Amino acid sequence: MAEKIISIDDIIDVTEDGFLYKNNVGAIDKVLFDECRKNWVEHVNQGDFRDWEGNPVRITFEQSKCIGERNMVAKPPYILLYSDVKIKIEMKPTVFKKQTKVQKEFLSALYKVGGVNTFDMT
Repeated sequence: MAEKIISIDDIIDVTEDGFLYKNNVGAIDKVLFDECRKNWVEHVNQGDFRDWEGNPVRITFEQSKCIGERNMVAKPPYILLYSDVKIKIEMKPTVFKKQTKVQKEFLSALYKVGGVNTFDMT
């Protein structure tokens, strides 16, 4: 699956069904949460994810609100969204483990406005 990298500063707005961002040529693109959820479910079901008892994890679209993964201790910190072309949102490095205001607002809006979340890879 292809991957596109954007900055957290490129995010314009979060809506109930996705978010808008400015692409590398200055145009506005949209990432749809349902597309990301579908691809996340496929990723989990085809992967080697296990529950606490060691059983293979299998999920349905209806069970999952996850749209990708995040790693806030990576260099640079990022959120990787599982759209058809994966979108890697690179964050600004944190100071003393504190996220910037833009990062907090974006993660909060994903949950509060979009009703979705990301899988913590740390």
